[in-house]
Amino acid sequence: MSKVCCRLAGGLGNQIFQYGASLLISKKSTVPLIALDDSELKKYKAVRKNELPIYFKLVSSSIKNHSILKLRLPRMKAIAKYSDRFVGDYNFNRVANKIIPAQNYYLDGYFQSCLDQSLFDEMLEVLKKDYRYTNLGIQKSICAVHIRGGDFLTAKYSGIADVNYYLEQLAKVKELNVAERFVIVTDDKKYASEIANKMAIKYSFSEGNMLDDFLLLAQSETKILSNSTFSIWASALGYQPGCIVFAPKKLTVQDSRNFILPGELS
Repeated sequence: MSKVCCRLAGGLGNQIFQYGASLLISKKSTVPLIALDDSELKKYKAVRKNELPIYFKLVSSSIKNHSILKLRLPRMKAIAKYSDRFVGDYNFNRVANKIIPAQNYYLDGYFQSCLDQSLFDEMLEVLKKDYRYTNLGIQKSICAVHIRGGDFLTAKYSGIADVNYYLEQLAKVKELNVAERFVIVTDDKKYASEIANKMAIKYSFSEGNMLDDFLLLAQSETKILSNSTFSIWASALGYQPGCIVFAPKKLTVQDSRNFILPGELS
């Protein structure tokens, strides 16, 4: 039986984009089975693992290694230009915007900057159907601020979500008068404290694990996001009418986000 096979890479946010891409190809091709290959995650210097089962039911998915994915064929422009079976960032828009035949598909990419608004909305819709935490309420008058440190302080992300960005978004939140409490979600408390102190607000840190942080971002009525895919998906999957979202337009120095998040204000 045909399958949609996907190579998982990176942390949770990247994995959600990859799973979402797999769900879309499954929908377009009417191939019901998805095979997620997480064998490469153990090769990262930073600790990486398959986080998806914590957040999604994975109703029609299995975790299975596929040797053909090790060839990285979807990342080759010459193949992606002519083949719909090998799907990466180069050809995802073309393949996902049409009805495609039921056959094996092999996905390898990040599927972020290649998304337009229509595909992102469709991806969010299929992900929500499989998301485990759809019945959570909104925490009123709380503004969650996501500050990513660590590898996001390198040149690849320089100047995107810096102190000036947070000061600008905080001014907008204060003008709207929608937040009584600020909670910072971060992987780098030292760096986050430096920014928060310049913001001159009373704040507390989220002290939970990754799931707790994700759900806090999801449930907070107001959110100031970083350019992290973790915060993008927490916000999008947790959105309910009335939520207010501020987020950078760029994902990296080179890659922009070509879609607007639910509730996002400029």
